[in-house]
Amino acid sequence: ISYLLFEDNKIVIDESDIPTFVQADYIINGLLPSHSMGKSLVSYVTGHAICEGYIDGVNVKLTNWETVKNTLYEDQALIDLLNMQAGDDEYVGERVKPRRDNILKKSPKVNVNTIPLRDVMQEHFQNTKRYIPLFYDKPVYNYSALSTNVIMNYVIHKTGDDWEKLLHKVFNEHVKVKESVRFLQTLNRRSPDSALSLRETGRYSFYATRYDFLRVAKAILDDWHNDTCAGKYLKMIYKGRIK
Repeated sequence: ISYLLFEDNKIVIDESDIPTFVQADYIINGLLPSHSMGKSLVSYVTGHAICEGYIDGVNVKLTNWETVKNTLYEDQALIDLLNMQAGDDEYVGERVKPRRDNILKKSPKVNVNTIPLRDVMQEHFQNTKRYIPLFYDKPVYNYSALSTNVIMNYVIHKTGDDWEKLLHKVFNEHVKVKESVRFLQTLNRRSPDSALSLRETGRYSFYATRYDFLRVAKAILDDWHNDTCAGKYLKMIYKGRIK
């Protein structure tokens, strides 16, 4: 559908034949969807938030954050969410009973990507506890959209009014995208005009042109090879990944 080969600092192959149905169903204002690759971009933005001093590091715990209070995510270390090792197996994700990673297992009509995070936490995760399988000393890997949405909203919470500033610094100044890029937001059903509600709607779905996706990829590789702060974060995340 779309193929770009970047070699010797230039594009040497550029082929695109995107079907009409894809253009009609998925493309927004000429921007292509990331789908689940957007989960990795949330991690990349999180690394930049750490490098900019908004978050102390990957071992911080989600303490004193009202959104996840009285849920299994409260007091969890950020690294466990980044590793999708949150212990939320019984409620969401692809472990045990494989299904779409964004559908709640006990409420199969609920898609966590379309409901603000606080609503999900208050309606479906109150008084929940982490799941640790028998003979294990901690939760195991469970691929989940919700883990990423928790991370993203935590970063929004920590950056506060600087959230858009952080995105601008990452994508406009660092990556140097040429067109608009965006993360989609969920709609708040209850308090659409609340300033707080606007910080509960982060989701990992990312949109960009095919060339800006290439720019993002190149920036990530440049960070890795040049050992920038973001590059060191990426290497640490990679080294500590759940295999």
